[in-house]
Amino acid sequence: MPGVCDDGTRYADDNNAADNNEDKTDNDRLKGESGEIKVSKDKETKIGSDGNAEKERHYSDHGNPKYHTNPHDHDITWKDGKPSFGPLINYPNGAPPFK
Repeated sequence: MPGVCDDGTRYADDNNAADNNEDKTDNDRLKGESGEIKVSKDKETKIGSDGNAEKERHYSDHGNPKYHTNPHDHDITWKDGKPSFGPLINYPNGAPPFK
């Protein structure tokens, strides 16, 4: 199923469980203990002080290297109990450590 980032770019591999109801087990990555970094498939997810994901790193260009570096990050905000993935943060010169 193709995906669309918040900035409107499309990618071929939709691993975003918040938007993909077919992958419920991957959704577990979005909740956890404060400060925890969860690893699932091609992602790392940082859990914030409220137990909700606050940042995610994708180790994929989603089949669209023109718009996505590998890796790239997304900040995650929450509204009404649902996550919203912010615009992608690209690292054309290499990504900093994920903390």
